[in-house]
Amino acid sequence: MSRITDIISKCRVTLADKDGDRYTDDDLIALIDEAQEDFCKETKILKASANVSLFVGAQTLIMPEDCFMLTRATYQNEKIPLLTYSDVDFFLSNGDSQNLLGMTYSWEEEIGTPEALIYDKNNLGEVRVYPIPANLVEEDTVTVDPLGVVSDLDLFGVLTTSDTFGTVTDIETTGDVVKIYYVKFPTKVTTVNSTLDLDRVFDTALKYYVTGKSFLNDLDTGWQEKGLQQLQFYEREVKRAKNNAASNHVSSGEFSTNYRSSF
Repeated sequence: MSRITDIISKCRVTLADKDGDRYTDDDLIALIDEAQEDFCKETKILKASANVSLFVGAQTLIMPEDCFMLTRATYQNEKIPLLTYSDVDFFLSNGDSQNLLGMTYSWEEEIGTPEALIYDKNNLGEVRVYPIPANLVEEDTVTVDPLGVVSDLDLFGVLTTSDTFGTVTDIETTGDVVKIYYVKFPTKVTTVNSTLDLDRVFDTALKYYVTGKSFLNDLDTGWQEKGLQQLQFYEREVKRAKNNAASNHVSSGEFSTNYRSSF
C-alpha cells in the first residue's frame, strides 16, 4: 500500500466514508497535494541547493523552478548577501551604514566580480547579479566514445574526432557558478503512486488537513464544525514542526526573507 493510499484510508475512517460514497479518491488526492503545499509553506521544511551558472555579461540568473524562498548564496566558497531592490534604494537614499558594498546610483551598469544577488519579491524566478559578471573562466569538458578521440573543438562548438568511428557522447560547459540554498516547492501529488516529499512523520498532519477541508466543503453545519476541529489538530502539527525546525535552525543572517510570491 502506498503512503497516499494509506492516508486516504485513514481519512475515510474519520470522514465515515469507508466505501467512498461521499468523497472520491481524486478529491482526496487533490487535498493531499494542497495539504503538502500548505505544510511546506508554513514550516519551510523542504530545503535544497543548486549551482547556477554565471555567464559574462548576463545580469540575471534563472532560479530553479522549485525555488520558493532563497536563504543563502555563495560565490567561490564565500557567502554573498541577498538584497531586495528596496534594500538597495534604502542604502542609496539614506547612506545607510549597511551599504558595505559601496553601491552607487549607477550600480545596474557596473561590471566586475559578483558580490551580491538582488531580487524582486514578486519575481523570484530571475535574480539580478551585482555587478554584471566579467572575466569569467569557462571550460568545455568533452566525453567521447572509446573508439574515437576528439582532435579539435573550435570556438563555435564544432567537434572533430580523429577516428571516423568515434562518437562524442557528452559536452559540458563548466565555469563560475553561484551556489544557492533555498526552500523548495514540494512535488505535485496527482495519483496514489505519487511520491510525497514530506517525511512520513507528517502524514498525520496531512490527514488532519484533508479531513478538515473535506468537512468544511460540506454544507451541513455539524460537518463544518468537525472540519474546524480537524484543522485545529492540523495547526497543532504545523506548530510542532515549526518548533522542531527552530531548535535546529541557524539563521542565514540575510537582510530579509526572500519569498517567491505565488505558492
